[in-house]
Amino acid sequence: MNHETTFANQSLPPGMFLLKTMFREPSSVRLLAFCTFLLIYIIAFVGNFMLIVLIVWEKQLHKPVYIFLANLAATDLMGTSAALPRVMYNILINNSITFPACFTQMLFLANIVNVNVIMISYFLSLVQVILLLRLHFICKPNVLPNAICINLAIANLACEDVTINNLYGSVFIVMMFGTLTVVAIFTYSFILRECLRGGSHSEKSKKALQTCLTHFMVLCFFLVSVLFIAISLRTANSKHISPFVRVVLDSVSYVLPPISNPIIYGLRMSKIRHTIRHTVAQLALYSAVLALQLLTHRWNRVAQALTLYTRKRPIKAA
Repeated sequence: MNHETTFANQSLPPGMFLLKTMFREPSSVRLLAFCTFLLIYIIAFVGNFMLIVLIVWEKQLHKPVYIFLANLAATDLMGTSAALPRVMYNILINNSITFPACFTQMLFLANIVNVNVIMISYFLSLVQVILLLRLHFICKPNVLPNAICINLAIANLACEDVTINNLYGSVFIVMMFGTLTVVAIFTYSFILRECLRGGSHSEKSKKALQTCLTHFMVLCFFLVSVLFIAISLRTANSKHISPFVRVVLDSVSYVLPPISNPIIYGLRMSKIRHTIRHTVAQLALYSAVLALQLLTHRWNRVAQALTLYTRKRPIKAA
């Protein structure tokens, strides 16, 4: 930490933050870590993007449940695109970030966390940014303890009292977890009652229970990650937390949902699977027809060239 503080004081130009980034040393690990995060990003991006395109393209999927699924995929796509490219850049090139870029990333990431819980996310995220902009920066070294920009981590660097920021964040966390707990208990109780009423051994009941269990596990990981970030930035002993543990728990909130949601809500729905198979079959047929047309066109050009060559070739006298 002292080394990073020294680097922040001596080498960082004004208007820059230094993000806590793992896997930069030794340098031999950088490429492996970069490729790992790149693979995760490609999987999350392709999965959510294809799900959005599929729902928009197919008219039979223009129903409320699938529109909600498309909104969730768009949210996950925005969240992972706001975090992972920056993390990969930090690992491979430079782990410093400008004030505007940091605030922009924080706005999008706060929006993602809030969208997973409540639909007034943009307003709540905007309030967090406004509460930060009211502070006069900065009295402490511009070193953030996380791999991404987080509102309270930046507020802790300010010269002024951050009680309002801390109070707002605490109230929001209590509201978020309270609302989510009530909704989750009500929803899972209703689903469990319907499954038991329809027979717990039926195929539909098993699929419903498996989907709910998977979603519940992802939700728990997500909430533990968010809760860890919120508590660790509000305790005096947060400096003693292992950087590896901090980075891993930070990354859960913007890595796990974008990868798992398309599988949980997308591939497990029969209509989505049927539409994917139908679309893949159409694309394969279209590709085969296009390839055949190209081959036929090239063959015709070769045949025309041979015909012209034969006509122009002089005939030898016997």
